[in-house]
Amino acid sequence: MTSVQLTRRSAALLMLASLAACGGGGGGNDGGETGGGSDGGSGGNSGGGDGGGNNGGGNGGGAGNQAVTGTYKLGGQTATSHAQMLDAANSMGADGYVLFSSLAGSISPTGAEIGDFYLTDSAHAGRKFSYVNPAAQPSRIGFLAQLNQQGSSGYMYKSDAVFSDVSDIRSVYVKDNSRSDQFSYRAVTPVGTTAEDFAAELNGQGAEGYRYLGPQIINNELFSLYAKRNDSVTYSYQVDKLSSPSSAADAAQMRARLAQKGADGWFIRGTQGLGSDPMNMNYVDVFEKSSAQNGAIEYLVEASSVNDALTTQLSNMNANAAKGFFYFSGIMTADNKTSTIYVKNSAWMIHPLAGVSFP
Repeated sequence: MTSVQLTRRSAALLMLASLAACGGGGGGNDGGETGGGSDGGSGGNSGGGDGGGNNGGGNGGGAGNQAVTGTYKLGGQTATSHAQMLDAANSMGADGYVLFSSLAGSISPTGAEIGDFYLTDSAHAGRKFSYVNPAAQPSRIGFLAQLNQQGSSGYMYKSDAVFSDVSDIRSVYVKDNSRSDQFSYRAVTPVGTTAEDFAAELNGQGAEGYRYLGPQIINNELFSLYAKRNDSVTYSYQVDKLSSPSSAADAAQMRARLAQKGADGWFIRGTQGLGSDPMNMNYVDVFEKSSAQNGAIEYLVEASSVNDALTTQLSNMNANAAKGFFYFSGIMTADNKTSTIYVKNSAWMIHPLAGVSFP
């Protein structure tokens, strides 16, 4: 499962300098994340899901009787600057497409092709979306103030973005123009270093309606970021201990594990390393259940390769989205083989590094 100890903010600095569109989201079939497999999230994908009735992240958000389907599209020109990214995202948003992630394809020792992926789905038909990308704040306090200011205007934090100038980091926010949502945020520190402490932190915040967005680090200060929509949805979490950064021995084991979790309505959030010492981390898998979740979640785990071209990835995404399965992330299992995870009927998807798609 995806390892997300590379946080959105640190990913923005350490990933490809030319990372396009959605901060921290770029990378091979695994969305550019490291340590076992991706949006960024999450990712993916995401969205808060209209009070639970419709999905987030393009995916069926417990929509009930009729599966949510969707369409992915590659942006015409991969953004190479913040201005291009913002113009493209707002133009696509006006057509009902949200920015999902930038992904890489055909990875080789000499480089990779990068593409900006957008998404629309049947749960958000007729919606229009807008984006802002203010300068990233250099402190946790400043970041939290910016989050709450944007949240009060209906903008949800997606991720950070960086291009060729790695000192120019911007925070990307997305808004559903048809809704009157408001978001509030919490930054909780220190992050728990054991599975038990982390589970207690997650479930304490989730019971108050604060959803875990992921770990963040600013000026070496590590903290957990949470977001609450102005609704009554709550969240619960399971934190499973791992003996290594790998979630499963192979794809078959991952399929079996996800099928068991999904049957009980648990949404995969990814693998996380707890602690600040990279040589002495406790690895865990995080699963989440929203009170808005309606029924079981289904998973697909399909073989993939970092050599898959962007057009191949797009074709696979659309074939699965037509059946209600939406891209979550890539994964590398302990046998060093790569797969892609797709999710159906999740109340609110999120890409591990790229963050939300639908707010």
